[in-house]
Amino acid sequence: MNTNSKSIIIFTFFSFFILVSIHAQILNNDFEISNDSIPKHPKDWKFINTNEAQFSLTSSTTSSGSKSFIVDLTNNTSNKNHYFSQVVKFQGKKLQRVLLTFYMKSDLDGTAGIWWQARDKNDMQIGFTNSGMQNQQVSNKTEWSKYTLLLTINEKCTQFIIGGYANGKGKVWFDNFKVEDIKLADTNPPKEVKAYLKAFTNIVKTHSLYKDSLNWKQIDNDLKYLSKGINSIDAVGSPKNYIINMLKEAGDNHSFIAPKIAFEKSQNSQTSTSVPYSKLLDNNIGYINVPDFSSRNDSVKVKFATKIQGLIKSLDTEHTINGWVVDLRDNPGGNMHPMLAGLGPLTGEGTSGYFISGKDKSSEAWFYKNGGFGVGHNITTQVENPYVIKQSNPKIAVLISSRTGSSGEMTAVAFIGKDNTTLFGQTSGGYTTTNQDFELPNGDRVYLASGFVADRNNVIYPKSLQPDVTVIEDGKDLDKTLEAALKWLQE
Repeated sequence: MNTNSKSIIIFTFFSFFILVSIHAQILNNDFEISNDSIPKHPKDWKFINTNEAQFSLTSSTTSSGSKSFIVDLTNNTSNKNHYFSQVVKFQGKKLQRVLLTFYMKSDLDGTAGIWWQARDKNDMQIGFTNSGMQNQQVSNKTEWSKYTLLLTINEKCTQFIIGGYANGKGKVWFDNFKVEDIKLADTNPPKEVKAYLKAFTNIVKTHSLYKDSLNWKQIDNDLKYLSKGINSIDAVGSPKNYIINMLKEAGDNHSFIAPKIAFEKSQNSQTSTSVPYSKLLDNNIGYINVPDFSSRNDSVKVKFATKIQGLIKSLDTEHTINGWVVDLRDNPGGNMHPMLAGLGPLTGEGTSGYFISGKDKSSEAWFYKNGGFGVGHNITTQVENPYVIKQSNPKIAVLISSRTGSSGEMTAVAFIGKDNTTLFGQTSGGYTTTNQDFELPNGDRVYLASGFVADRNNVIYPKSLQPDVTVIEDGKDLDKTLEAALKWLQE
C-alpha cells in the first residue's frame, strides 16, 4: 500500500464527517514519555518482551515529535503475533461512532496493525475491530501514513483497550494515537446503501445462530440513525460493525466481516506468513507445529497439507518415534481442511468430528480417508501419495492455549476421543461455532456463526475446549505445557 493510495482512502472516509471532536485521552499517545524504571520502554503501555520481539522507543524516525514506538522482529522465529496495549477510560453515550487515528511505518515481511476493543463495566467485550477488518494493515515496506479505525458503541461502554500487533520478520513503527467522537451529516443514504443494509440484515436474520436473541426492532431503528450521511456502499462500515457488535452481545464471538480485498487474497494465496515445522524431541518424541492457514485456493491448500504430512513422514521414517506432540497453541484458525488433511496420519482414518447445525441439531461428519479430508461425502483437500505412520495407535499429546481459536480449535476437536490422546494446556479461545460465509453486494463477505462442532463421539463444544490436563504457564523460559506432555508421553 503506497502513500498516495492511503491518502485517497482517508479523504473518501472523511468526506461524510461534519464534526470531529477529541473525546478520549490516551496516555502517552505519541510515545514521547519513557518508562521511569525501563527508559527504553514507553510509559503507560503494556506488552510482553520476548526473545523474538523487542519493544522500544526510538528517535531514528517519527511521524512527528521526537520519538516513536518500534516493534523489532528482526530475530523473530515464531508464528504468533506480538502485542502491546493500553486501557483507556471512556464512557459511551446512547449510540455513537468513535474514530481511532494512528500512524504506522513498516519494513516488515509479515503484517502489522491495530486492534480496538470496547468493554462494559463487567469487563465484557461489547465491540471490536482491527486493521485487517477495515483494510488498514501494513506489510512489506511502507513509509509513515495515517490510518483510521471506526467503531460503533453505546452507553454500556466504559473503557477501550487499544493495542498493536505484528508478525513475521522486520520492523514496524507506531506513533500519534488519538480517539475522537464523530458526527455524520444528517442526510438520508441513497437507495443502494439502503438496499445493501437490507441485504446484510436479511442474511443475519436468516442464517445467524443467534438471530432469535436480537432485538430486531431496536436494531432496525438504530441502523436508520447510523446510516445517516453515508453516501456509498463502500462507506457502510459503522452499521455493519454495529450488527456484529449486537451479535457479540448475544454471545456470538465468531462472526465477522472480511473485506473484498482480503477475501480475494485468500482465494489465491496463504494470507499468513506462518509455516508448519517439526523437530525431534528427547526420547524420540516427534513434534509437529501447525499454525494458522487462511487460503481457499485448492493448490495452496494441498501444498500446506502435503507439507505437514511430509514433516510427519520425515520424523517417522528417520527415527523410531515413541509418541507425538501436535502443537496448536499459536493457531488462531482460518481453514481447517488442509490442517486436518495434513494431520490425517495422526488423527487416523474415519470420522473425526461433526458439524452440528440448526435447531434440529442435524449433523454432517468430517472424515479422513487415504490422504483426503472431507465433510459429508465430499473430499475437500487431497494429498497425493499420503503417508501412513509405522505405529498404528501411538500416544499423542495435543497442546492448546487461549490463542488456539476457530479452525485451530476444530483441529484439536479432531483428536478428542481418540485412544491414547490427551489435551494439555489452557482453555481455548472460544470460537467453536461453525462459520458460513455470504457475499455482500460490494464483494465483502460476512462470516456468520451458524452451528456448533462435535467430536467423534458426538460431544458438542458450544463455547471452548478444556484441556484434559490444565497447565499454568508462569511466563518464564520453561515451557511447562510441553514438559507436562512429554512426561505423559514417556510414562
